[in-house]
Amino acid sequence: MENYPLVSLAIFTPVLGALLVALLPSDDKWLLRRMTFFWSFIPFGIVLAMWFIWSAEFRALPGFHFVEQADWFAAIGASYHVGVDGISLPLMLLAVILTPLAILASFTSSGKLALCPSTCWCGFGGAKTGSTPRLSSSSTRWQAV
Repeated sequence: MENYPLVSLAIFTPVLGALLVALLPSDDKWLLRRMTFFWSFIPFGIVLAMWFIWSAEFRALPGFHFVEQADWFAAIGASYHVGVDGISLPLMLLAVILTPLAILASFTSSGKLALCPSTCWCGFGGAKTGSTPRLSSSSTRWQAV
């Protein structure tokens, strides 16, 4: 199973999904949201498979696993070289778990953002209390409308 390009698939399937979603009509928000949510589960499945393979075969072995290497630009010695170890794999799993959750949370957003210079970056101040925070004149925060 080490010969399959699972890391590259986990990296580049979101790019492919973003390109396909970009080709959809922009006025159909329902379709855009559902397709984005669907495409977020493809890397989730790939990384989940990597997790189970790693815990079954490589857990006790040190070093990088699922390593892929390909020459990219030989004239300058550049190559594409990726792999995961015992620290990066849980971080990849965390990222692919949070991505569908963030997309799902965005379903309730109206999609419009307004710049509110009266509130500070940390979220308290002018909008809630009626007073302007004294951090700096350039502190702003985006709020969903």
